Amino acid sequence: MRTHENWASETARIITQSRSLYTRTDGDPFFFSSGWASPVFIDCKKLISSPDDRRLLVDMALKCISAQIDLDTLDVIAGCELTGVPFATLIADRLNKPLVIVCKQSKGFGRLAQFEGGFEPGERVLLVDYLNGWCQRISVPHSPETSRGQNPKYLCAYQFQYFQT
Repeated sequence: MRTHENWASETARIITQSRSLYTRTDGDPFFFSSGWASPVFIDCKKLISSPDDRRLLVDMALKCISAQIDLDTLDVIAGCELTGVPFATLIADRLNKPLVIVCKQSKGFGRLAQFEGGFEPGERVLLVDYLNGWCQRISVPHSPETSRGQNPKYLCAYQFQYFQT
């Protein structure tokens, strides 16, 4: 039986056993397209390739989310481009909720220019990113709040310290 206390260690086990974790202790850190740098990189594409690991990570994510909010109150699941999308897709599918992709760059004009898919004003959004990264720092003109999503909730699969470059 997995409990809240061992979700972090179980997630770490999955990441390390799947060989999805890369570190750079000497030389330059990993530089992400968001402009951030880190000595740690988690290869999400490799991580989601195992059905058992993927299922377990989504199970734990849903338990974590449901401990904070009622899943039935969510209207839309949004995934941050690029690596938040696989987890958002799996969560949206499991919850039978619409999926929206949050793009790094605006495409066109209007309140939903930074989103693929749509949501209506006042809908409750769960924003999924695989790292505590750029998605929580979306520029104000294009955030879910200013796009008229109601008080979005955030889920980051992994959180560690990094520094801005």
